[in-house]
Amino acid sequence: MSVDRDQYALVTLTRSDFDICTDHQYLVMECDSLLLACQPLWQSITYGDWCGQAGFEPENKTLTYDAAAQQLLVQLDDERFTVPLEPPA
Repeated sequence: MSVDRDQYALVTLTRSDFDICTDHQYLVMECDSLLLACQPLWQSITYGDWCGQAGFEPENKTLTYDAAAQQLLVQLDDERFTVPLEPPA
């Protein structure tokens, strides 16, 4: 999604040992308009099976922009997180 001249995306980082252990972490990435330089703005806790222990992976994952509050909204199932944005320089 584009906000001002920057690009924002909700990405999934998946780690697996190719056996039974797989987990996921979600990051909001901010990139310049050409997608040449990116940096993480926010990261979630780790979700997944933790090698058979408690945990889950959210089924619904969304990233939206609240222009009035100048923030991004991350929705992971029933959990909601806000990511404040710096005003444009």
